[in-house]
Amino acid sequence: MKAENNLSETRRNEQKIFGGTENQGKKSSFSVKIIPDNVKTTWEEFPRHLVPVEGKNFGMNILGYLAYGPYDKGKLVRDYYSPGTKFDVYLLIKEEEFIKDILHSLYLLSSFGGLGSRARNGFGNFHILNRDEVFKELGDEYVQNLVPDRKIMSQYLKLQRQPPYTAFSEGVRLFKSDHTFDKWDGCLAEIGEIYRKCRLGLEKKHQYEKRQYIGAPIIVRGKGQVSLLDRRAKPYFMRVIKEKESQLRGYILYLPAKYSEESDKAQDATKVWGEFNKLLENKLEVLYGK
Repeated sequence: MKAENNLSETRRNEQKIFGGTENQGKKSSFSVKIIPDNVKTTWEEFPRHLVPVEGKNFGMNILGYLAYGPYDKGKLVRDYYSPGTKFDVYLLIKEEEFIKDILHSLYLLSSFGGLGSRARNGFGNFHILNRDEVFKELGDEYVQNLVPDRKIMSQYLKLQRQPPYTAFSEGVRLFKSDHTFDKWDGCLAEIGEIYRKCRLGLEKKHQYEKRQYIGAPIIVRGKGQVSLLDRRAKPYFMRVIKEKESQLRGYILYLPAKYSEESDKAQDATKVWGEFNKLLENKLEVLYGK
């Protein structure tokens, strides 16, 4: 949120708010208390939203594709919180000077983030019910805009080049679906299928020169790892937002960071991300970004 080119400076500023161990350490400026309202987990299978698989005579559930890890070989390997679960969160802020920073952070987390596994793939999304109470100190625009508009985003896009870590910069782009849905699964399935089609559309089958820059590792049966890096999270964040009248809409945030210290790899990554964004533009509305 407060990206700087100097990572050490960012860490020092972060420690003031969230605590840390550097320079004899410091406690967080606030604490979080959660009171669940009959919170339960479930092993219920995801609704089926089948997409075709090239060369196969069967379809694949796109929700399982997005949840790979907690969802493996066609079934869940861990439980999850049921959609519609409600709980109260209390922020106990001890240092008043950081109130707005904490609320800005919460606002962006509610707009673009998720809680738990596969958050970049649209899982762990949550909706704040009492926005007028939570964000009133930031202003009416934060209460009314579930997703930051251009005016709100402008204050976060300070850096003119890609930061060396995941953070806001002028390279950010936000894509929005034209459709709304009554249920989360249809909404996430739509943007998940769009993401998968664009990823496969980067290059021919069995080629991985470009796809490795979207996310790593890429493991191919019989070949092992074919990506440059052992692990690299993709710069794309899928999100299901609950809009007015309980309608749900899908978003994809592009949040680039410097791919590698090696200039050729960094340039290749930026080029591939540009191609991927062009593919997304053909299927989604661009709200802002270059």
